[in-house]
Amino acid sequence: MAGKLATLGGGGISGLSRAGLGLATDDAVTFGTIAAAGATLTGLTDINGTMAFSVTTGITADSNDNQANAVALTTTLNVVSTAGANDAVKLLTATRGLFQVVINLSGQTIQVFPNSSDKIDGGSANAATTQAASTVAAFFAADDTDWYKLEA
Repeated sequence: MAGKLATLGGGGISGLSRAGLGLATDDAVTFGTIAAAGATLTGLTDINGTMAFSVTTGITADSNDNQANAVALTTTLNVVSTAGANDAVKLLTATRGLFQVVINLSGQTIQVFPNSSDKIDGGSANAATTQAASTVAAFFAADDTDWYKLEA
């Protein structure tokens, strides 16, 4: 194939399609490594193989029990290992399609706050939800202000 297959820039890949590569709709398209901060892939219907997410372990929740002082969770997977009862952590600012996972290994129920002006499960802006000890909770942002929690 001659010519440009795709354009990488501005945090995304454009102009690449299975048809443009001469592939059937069920053929896999494989990239080696895409290491672009803030890269966006749109229009994907499936991802085959393994995806690696950012992880922070050994998080100590904040003992001030409020949103302002809550420990900011900055990665996709967040392991809270130390907390007192109702100590606090805080999600990223909600952005449609974003998700964060909180693994609470602290032995205590913790508070998970949304970021400023955001909501969890349709509650009040800035209000925390609790997460029981020894549970995993996934938080999904449906839009730019609303998080929804799935806990197991």
